[in-house]
Amino acid sequence: MFKRLLFLISFFSIIFFLSGIFATYHFFFDWMAQFHLHFLLLFSLLIILFLMLKEWKAILVFSLPVIWILVSIVPFYFNTDVKQGKEKLSFCSMNLLTTNRESSKVLEYLEESEPDVILFQEYGSFWNRELSKLKKDFPYRITEVRDDNFGMALFSKYPLEKESVVFLHQENIPYIVADIIKNNRRISFLNVHTMPPVGTDYFKLRNKQLKTVNRYIKNHEGPLIVAGDFNCTTFSPCMNLMLEKTNLKDSRQGKGIQNSWPAGLVFLGLTLDHVFISENIQVEKRKTGDEIGSDHHPLFLRINW
Repeated sequence: MFKRLLFLISFFSIIFFLSGIFATYHFFFDWMAQFHLHFLLLFSLLIILFLMLKEWKAILVFSLPVIWILVSIVPFYFNTDVKQGKEKLSFCSMNLLTTNRESSKVLEYLEESEPDVILFQEYGSFWNRELSKLKKDFPYRITEVRDDNFGMALFSKYPLEKESVVFLHQENIPYIVADIIKNNRRISFLNVHTMPPVGTDYFKLRNKQLKTVNRYIKNHEGPLIVAGDFNCTTFSPCMNLMLEKTNLKDSRQGKGIQNSWPAGLVFLGLTLDHVFISENIQVEKRKTGDEIGSDHHPLFLRINW
């Protein structure tokens, strides 16, 4: 009975895992593609059980997806950056959660992190009031205050140029673009928050947003940072809709997986919050922050270019 149940679980687990290959076609397949780390744990457990039962064929079958997953994870733990840029900058990307009221945690985190630039997602009217306290330290800012979970803001200690709230497609979902000027050197930011792929309509809209960001990246010249809540992991083929034929690299290279959602469940969570950077940008430090009352952990990076 145990062996039959084990083979039944094994069969469905491998089917669900492989369905992630078709992530761009349906939101359920996309969900399956997000859980590579969880499948890694499940398949490793199954291999141990099959070892106990001396089921060598089953061990071979499940060793293949384990190797596949490990190949996709290993680059996050090896850093190939050797160059050092002339200018340094630190920044945070934070999904505040519109309904979050723990502003003291947010302010405390920012005080400890001491970023030069902050990118906010889910920036509603409450947060616009509470974070006005940062005006002295961050005199340069651009905001899109909304209480529908798609408000945004960018705060900076350094002057902004070409800053604007843009709507890159017909849906009423904003992005913030801005150039930061530090010591006469320019670096561009794009603040992104995509729809959660819950149901067919949102799934299609999220993918459309990713394609739209892809077009923006291709038309951009100069150092660029694309950051925010993408509601997608890099394990899903859907992320390629944004990264395809661009020169952006994942800022996690050499820094680890760094899951960001849900808050409080980092080890078994997902990396939905990302920072993608141009090839001429190097990451000195990258880490997820402590809980700030949001369902996402904030990200902190220090870069040079």
